[in-house]
Amino acid sequence: MAVLVLLSAAVAACTGSLPTAPAPSLPSFSYQLEPMADVLTASDSLHLEWVPHPDPNYMTLTSDVTLCFAFLGPWPDAATVKRETMTLGSSLPTCLPVGAAVTSQSVRTTTAAGARLKIDATVPDRPGFYNLRQISLIGPATKADGSISSGSLTSDRIVEVRTR
Repeated sequence: MAVLVLLSAAVAACTGSLPTAPAPSLPSFSYQLEPMADVLTASDSLHLEWVPHPDPNYMTLTSDVTLCFAFLGPWPDAATVKRETMTLGSSLPTCLPVGAAVTSQSVRTTTAAGARLKIDATVPDRPGFYNLRQISLIGPATKADGSISSGSLTSDRIVEVRTR
């Protein structure tokens, strides 16, 4: 009888949870538009790439990312663009921003893909100063604890559009 109890205890100990190796970390990338000029010509075709840049914070999750950009404006000078951009900071980013003169198509990828993505658009036809807003909509992703994570990143750049 004592042998049976010891054997049962040994089997129970062996079938308990075994230490597991941590999930492999995947590199995480953020994306920026390149090449980017400060002066553009009205109505020209614009050929850009979303270029991945390694994120120093490695993640164990892979999230979907939607990338797009928009020209907001025109305004008469760079100071006005800066002032108007401050009011945009409180609104939630979207790939169809209110008041955009031109929006790009949305491109979808993941935070772990690390691939360059080409995008074409047309420069606005009205001269002036614009906020070229780069938008990254991230997630949602389900974390190991079951919670859901999502977010967004924006990057603003002042560009001038001139007539020919």
